[in-house]
Amino acid sequence: MKSKMLKVGLVATSLFIGNAIFTSNSVMASTHSLYSSYWNRTRTVIVKKKTIFRHFDELKHKYTSAQKILKPGQKIRVRAAGEFIGWTLPGKPGGRYWWINTKKSSNWMTEYHKHYKARWNGNMYHSSNGSTFKIKSLKRISVYSFDREKDSKPTETVLVLSGRLTNNGGKKVTPDKWIEDNMYIYPSKTSSDRILFGFPEAESLLKDDDNYRDKFEEATDPLPKDYYTDFSIILDGDDADKNAESYTFSDINDNQVDIPVTSENISVDDED
Repeated sequence: MKSKMLKVGLVATSLFIGNAIFTSNSVMASTHSLYSSYWNRTRTVIVKKKTIFRHFDELKHKYTSAQKILKPGQKIRVRAAGEFIGWTLPGKPGGRYWWINTKKSSNWMTEYHKHYKARWNGNMYHSSNGSTFKIKSLKRISVYSFDREKDSKPTETVLVLSGRLTNNGGKKVTPDKWIEDNMYIYPSKTSSDRILFGFPEAESLLKDDDNYRDKFEEATDPLPKDYYTDFSIILDGDDADKNAESYTFSDINDNQVDIPVTSENISVDDED
């Protein structure tokens, strides 16, 4: 069982470090190399220094006398110039004229990344980087063997969270890692510092059930940017806390929602 206070400290430290490069207006220092393929696509940046883009006539293959002067604080769209060494402002495809800057560095600008307000909308969580986490169900499942005797006790009882994660954050992420990094889960109406649900190490008989097998695997598969996945995951915790009627899902800033638990019985062939 992990200590929430320890996790809060680690997250707070990471936020402190992150805030050094992530300001309130969502501007970040240029983190991608000048030669990174990241710049092959048009990106939004903030101008740091007075910068001049010269007017280039592609048909005559020479610069004209026109200039475009950019001032510090301007938000612009820019990409690597391709056939030119430097930068270009996006224009119409196949256009005759280009605005070109031949600076061989990126120290004249900073990358811009939109920052969202983290919040819950019903059972949908919107994270600060635009990713979303939808809670589809939270079930207390009693797992029985097919050959069980009448009135026998379940082989195991587990809490199963099913949801959908949409990754808009850029880097690949697994749903179980995302939840562990972003969510505290604890019985409602209890102290959030007392318990933090994680994921059990022991194998569950439920993982052999056809309705859950694939979705359990989705929880540990890397999810690329702009993709979503429906997954299920087993939550761990003290036995006494598994009987709560509802559980609170909370982020680091105490944006939270209470999710009720439903009960279900499943029979699984454990002889395979």
